[in-house]
Amino acid sequence: MTKGTDDGGSSFIQQLLALAEVRGVVAVAVHDQNDVQTAGESDRVPLLNVGLDLLQQLDDRSPRLTLPSEDLCLRLWRKGPRRVAVLLPVGHPLAKSLNRYVGRVIARAGGT
Repeated sequence: MTKGTDDGGSSFIQQLLALAEVRGVVAVAVHDQNDVQTAGESDRVPLLNVGLDLLQQLDDRSPRLTLPSEDLCLRLWRKGPRRVAVLLPVGHPLAKSLNRYVGRVIARAGGT
């Protein structure tokens, strides 16, 4: 995990990175300004980074990419300058509430 920022944004980053502690969640990455922080399986960081980069190119603010060979889903969110990637198994119980949770955390942090 990389060092966080000292501003008020670091608390929202820690809340999102805590998702990696949920049983079954593989990895999480949070991009805020020029800082990317990750939690979870370190060998998945390149995949998370590709997802964050792809998110900049898409019009969709919360796409979902499925990796059928591994039965994993990469969920992505973008709000203002902030981007979030969460890698979890397809059909994970958290998936239904993830959009609402990530959106609320980013909104409380002042995402526009």
